[in-house]
Amino acid sequence: ENCKIKGSGLIHLLNSGLDKTLISLNLKQCNSLTNHHLSKLLNSVENLKQLNIEGVHKVNDKIIKSLDRGHLEKLCNQLIYLNISGTGISDNLFDILIKDMINLQYLSIRETNISSSLNSLNCRELTHLDLSFCYFDNNFIIDVLCNTCQ
Repeated sequence: ENCKIKGSGLIHLLNSGLDKTLISLNLKQCNSLTNHHLSKLLNSVENLKQLNIEGVHKVNDKIIKSLDRGHLEKLCNQLIYLNISGTGISDNLFDILIKDMINLQYLSIRETNISSSLNSLNCRELTHLDLSFCYFDNNFIIDVLCNTCQ
């Protein structure tokens, strides 16, 4: 399942008007994409509700430096599906993002270093949570889920 799209191709698609209409984007295993490409995408899309960047290894916490915080807050508010499994995103960035994800229904953070920021998870709408291959104390995650998903 190797994605062959290059960052320049993604930017070209966005410039063609998709930034206004795109609601779902699957970039799973698009390993040529970097923080630069994804930040351009996230700063331009207006109606994105589903994002899958599973296995995009070059995306990490440094992306926050090039994101428009106001636009990011709006985007996080409207996301219902997020898969960041196998990326370099850790608690440092996820803690910023998760606070605004009030409508999130699907979250996959498998094979990441995310753990403590789950304390901020708003589970009101959450129906799917994939924590497989995450390395934290089982009691910790049970406590977090019991406390935040009441």
